[in-house]
Amino acid sequence: MFTFAEINLSKPSLLPNTLKNLQIYNDVNNSLDMLPESIEKLSIRHYTRKINKLPLNLKDIMVNKDYVVCIPSYKRAEVCRDKTLATLHKHKIDPKRVFVYVANKEDYDLYKETLDPKTYNKLVVGIKGLVPQRQFIMNQWPEGKHIVFFDDDIETIDLSLSPRFKKHNLDYFIKEAFRILKIG
Repeated sequence: MFTFAEINLSKPSLLPNTLKNLQIYNDVNNSLDMLPESIEKLSIRHYTRKINKLPLNLKDIMVNKDYVVCIPSYKRAEVCRDKTLATLHKHKIDPKRVFVYVANKEDYDLYKETLDPKTYNKLVVGIKGLVPQRQFIMNQWPEGKHIVFFDDDIETIDLSLSPRFKKHNLDYFIKEAFRILKIG
């Protein structure tokens, strides 16, 4: 089974107060649901599959029962720090949920020096290339783990344009998106 929800919007400041793309796909029943959201470049993915290896420790898995936030990034430590990590911090996403994935040891050292350790849980060396890196990330987590992928350059997340979510926070939105997907 493969279920995928993707939110991919242009800059919220340019958006009219209308419904925008939150598409939820489920290849088992081929359904598509639309929700009114205003989120920029956020992908919520759930994969049910076997994992090849599990380099993350049990504490990481147990602390983050609902979902984890994974940020693949390549040679953009300052962008990741100033945009996505700052945005997640502003939206009070628990840093224990946040994992930043880099391509190599050189990037790891640069990111370790640049990022504020209070804004993320772990910095993980993965592999180069966005698609292979996302596959690597999915292989890190146990079957059924809810993974939220963020690009490393997210500047704003605006739930106020959504009648359904304007009174809620980002954590609620993410949990509700997975609930709507009827996963877990």
